[in-house]
Amino acid sequence: MKKVLSELYFGNIQPNVKDFNRNSKFGKAMKKASENEQVLLELLDEKEKELFIEFVNAESEIVGLTGLDAFVDGFRLGANILIETITEEKLL
Repeated sequence: MKKVLSELYFGNIQPNVKDFNRNSKFGKAMKKASENEQVLLELLDEKEKELFIEFVNAESEIVGLTGLDAFVDGFRLGANILIETITEEKLL
């Protein structure tokens, strides 16, 4: 456990950073979203671009907060499973 905590402390474990294969479904979806964003930005006037960028940034913040919440919930569930596993009395 000490090794994992040390690695986490020194930034060697970063659960929020993950590489992905550009040819995966996720990679292809990211490419399509990026391409569509560029096309939309070219079609919009300056005021519309600002509004669109604000929208994209808000969506990104929502996704980040949702990911953080899911991570914390998953971690808590795992910890509760571990606590229950080592503290529960045997039924038989």
